Amino acid sequence: MKISALLGLLALLIGTTANANMPCSQATLNGRYVITSRSDLTSPVAVALVGLVDFDGRGHVRSVATMSQAGVTTANYTLIGTYTVNANCAYTQTAANAKGGIEHAAGVIAEEGERLLLIGTEPNAYATSDALRLERTTCEALPAATYAARGLMLYSPSGPETHVSTVRADATGNLVITDSTTNLGAVVSTGGSGTAKLVLRPDCSISMATTDGSSHYIGVARITDGHIGLYLVGTDPGITVFYTALGTPSDQAE
Repeated sequence: MKISALLGLLALLIGTTANANMPCSQATLNGRYVITSRSDLTSPVAVALVGLVDFDGRGHVRSVATMSQAGVTTANYTLIGTYTVNANCAYTQTAANAKGGIEHAAGVIAEEGERLLLIGTEPNAYATSDALRLERTTCEALPAATYAARGLMLYSPSGPETHVSTVRADATGNLVITDSTTNLGAVVSTGGSGTAKLVLRPDCSISMATTDGSSHYIGVARITDGHIGLYLVGTDPGITVFYTALGTPSDQAE
């Protein structure tokens, strides 16, 4: 079985198992979600995207995101369109961007509408996307927390790289990065560290910058009871980076 077919089967199994006792409809998707998307390393053009998507429960969808494509960042990348949902939770979408270009996607709804798994269906579009429902659409502050972080450099002059680290954050957004491991392909480095600053806005959008000014990110915070997800895309010219940090507030960590 081809890898693409296997991934499609797994996504379908996830969606149908999660919704086995409840048929899906357009109303299953209703409200605001954080959407993340990234291309495969084999894609002809590297893409990373993070933003917000709104479903009205009646077949209309609108998303606004920050997108990095082959090292060029586009802010407020907007898609407006329609979606269909089958009873078995299969999903299709047709939407137009600001220039009138039409983009198509297919996917499957999981976790009774809490999550949507997507792929782009344009030729040679090797991108996968996740949409996660936001329990909170307004944010006041992020608590002190410990995060498990992972970054994927999809495009840079020196080639792709992957990165994992532990990140500790205080209540004012100061970040301390420790135990960093980076895979540069030919070389793997360990024991890296650094510091950064995270800023949260009332609409749950976030920005992050390393203290030395070398790296900048824009994204969205998803806050649920006991957990925090930070989803970011790098905005520095000449690189395309997708970054995720999953955290637990310090007062709830064991």
